[in-house]
Amino acid sequence: MPREHLLAVLVATVFTLRARAVDDVLELFDQVMVNDLISKPERQSRDEKLRRSAGARNPGSRTAATGFASRAQSAGATNASGSGKK
Repeated sequence: MPREHLLAVLVATVFTLRARAVDDVLELFDQVMVNDLISKPERQSRDEKLRRSAGARNPGSRTAATGFASRAQSAGATNASGSGKK
């Protein structure tokens, strides 16, 4: 085979492999974007919704605990200022 023909085959092969490599990299980047970057906020949103729905199923326990903490803080502030009952 003439040298020019071999060089043309080599150049064509390199361009073909380069195009395939770029396609592979873009496909991999697409998978990373979809699986890692986009699905993470979706998982966080789903987890947040589950936490909110769990609290909505049993709202009395959270309200009671919050009310208890509020009463304890206000009683502590009253006793600390000296105007509370002893």
